Parts: sequence; structure tokens; C-alpha cells
Amino acid sequence: MIMKEIVKIYLTVALLLMMPAYVWAQVDTSQQPDFTAIDGEIIPFTVKISPKTPKPYEEVVIDLVSFRINLDRSNISWHINNILQSSGVGDKRFSFKTGRAGSLSSVDIEVIAEGGKIFNKTIDIRPADVSLVWQAETYTPPFYKGRALPSSDATIKIIAFPNIVTSDGVRISSKNLAYRWKVGNKFDLDNSGVGKNIIHIKGAKTNSFVFVGVDVTTFDGSIKASGSMHISAGNPKLIFYEDGPLLGVKYENALNKVFNLGGNEVSIKAEPYFFSKDDSVDYQWVLNNKEIEVGADKWNSLTLTRDGDESGSAQIKLTLSTIDRVLQFDDEGLIINFGEKVSNFFGL
Repeated sequence: MIMKEIVKIYLTVALLLMMPAYVWAQVDTSQQPDFTAIDGEIIPFTVKISPKTPKPYEEVVIDLVSFRINLDRSNISWHINNILQSSGVGDKRFSFKTGRAGSLSSVDIEVIAEGGKIFNKTIDIRPADVSLVWQAETYTPPFYKGRALPSSDATIKIIAFPNIVTSDGVRISSKNLAYRWKVGNKFDLDNSGVGKNIIHIKGAKTNSFVFVGVDVTTFDGSIKASGSMHISAGNPKLIFYEDGPLLGVKYENALNKVFNLGGNEVSIKAEPYFFSKDDSVDYQWVLNNKEIEVGADKWNSLTLTRDGDESGSAQIKLTLSTIDRVLQFDDEGLIINFGEKVSNFFGL
């Protein structure tokens, strides 16, 4: 009876000791990579390529990883287009530079493991790339030589220009490729598909950025290119200019804080740089701390006339914001001087 109890306890302890090892083996197996079979032969290593979608004339690094054979003691040979590039024991990392877009680099890998077992794997790499160009749908005045910049929540148009070439050297039309767009951390499936190389997105908040990426593939999936960018959002800006009766708006000379009036009348035009186009706006003009009315059709123009022959100064201020994008706002002030005296000379 005592012997039976001892045997029972021994078996229980033995089973408990075995359980952790069994669980560990399950987790470890789940972490191992999948293995491909070629002609019924299991290839006991995986191939990691960096970058995953190589561009033309780009350095490519290939690593071999295995949990089944000891690659450090295996003889590994690397060929490109049937020409030996590298060979040696433990030579599990290989790098090379791709050629022009569409050129084929056929990488043959031969692994001779301990015991003489030979494994072969071929990887075809055909470089391609895609350029992304963005255009913020924000306002800039006529003849502005700079770029329209995105402000908070502005609509941004992004165009993908793929450079995908066939083995015959023919560039594939952007209309005959499939696009998968990603905005932030989500794929935009509604705007993805064949020929969809243009996307409109809502930009980031002020002083932040939005990530945009795209994967472009041929119909058969044999060639793939990827591109991405981060687009930052800044602040819109009000800038005052003198609007002359003969020459019009003097865009070459912005009015900065103080303006000395040379005649009896001045027209000021405010240009709302980088505010979203076609958005409804709230605006307020203030002259010497008093709000003044301006017609909605000419909200960004103000004409002031000198009252008599008095000299002095006046201060104007414009506050502007968009109704639908609350973080798009700015205010700008300007002091207008006439003569040497300091007094209000616009009849207010």
C-alpha cells in the first residue's frame, strides 16, 4: 500500500515537471518561421530582405534565419544571375546593389548543411519605385513663387508617380497598376484600387504631421513598389499689402507693423496665406479699438481716408478664422502714421 502511494506521488511530480517544458516548446514552435517546400523538399531557413521593396540602384541586404539547421556551420553560396558573388562557412548575410528599374537580379542561394545536405532557393528581385507629390489646397495670392502649405485640417492632394518597368524595358502606365493607400495607421480601401494614383486626405492638426504611404503592384503581383512621406501642418498667416489705385496690390512689399502714409488715402489688402480655399470665414476689422463693418464680398480690403489736414496715427487689426476648421486662425495689426503728431486722424 505504501509502495503504491509512493509510485502515485512520483508519477504526479514527474508530470508536473514535464508540463512547463511542453508549454515552452509550444510557444517556441509558434515563433518559428514558416518553411517553404520546393519540389517536395522543405527549405529549413527563411529569407529576410531589406528593404522589402527595393528601389533602383539601392543597396539590398539579405539575411538567412533558421531554427532547424546551424547556418554558422553551413557552407553558403550566393549567385546573382548565375555568377558567384560570395561563398563561405556561416556566410548568412549578403548585400548587393540593384540595377535600373525593371532589371532582374536573380539571387540563387545554396546552403550545404552539416552532414552534406544541400538546400537551394532562388529569389527574383526587380527594382521599382514610386514618388509621392503633395499639394495643399490652401490659398496663396497671385504671383506667389512659393508653395501652398498645409495648415490645420487642410485638404491635401497626393499624387503617386510610379516607376515600374517590365523586363522588356517598357514603363507600365499608372492607370494599369493597383494602388493601396495608407493614411496614418489605417489602410484607405475606399480610395485604393486599379488606376487610383491620386488621393485627397485631411491633413494633420497644427504642429503635427500625418503619415501617408502607398503600395503599387502590377496586376500579377510580380513587381511591387512602395513610397511614403510625413506631411506637417503649420499655421496660416495674414499679411497686409498696400493696394494702390494705379499699380494695384504691391505684393513685392509687405506692410510690417508700421506704415507711413504719403497721401490722404490708403487701401489695405489682407492676404490669408495658407487658409483653406473656399472655406467660409469669420472676420473682424478693428480701428482704434472699435469694430468697423466691411462688406462680406470684400472682407479682406479696407480703405482709410485722412480727415482734414491733421497728422497722427491709427491702429488697425484684422482677426480671421475659418468656420469649419477651428485651428485655422490668425490676427494681424498695423499702425498707420501720417506726420509727426500722434492723434487719431481718420475721423474716429
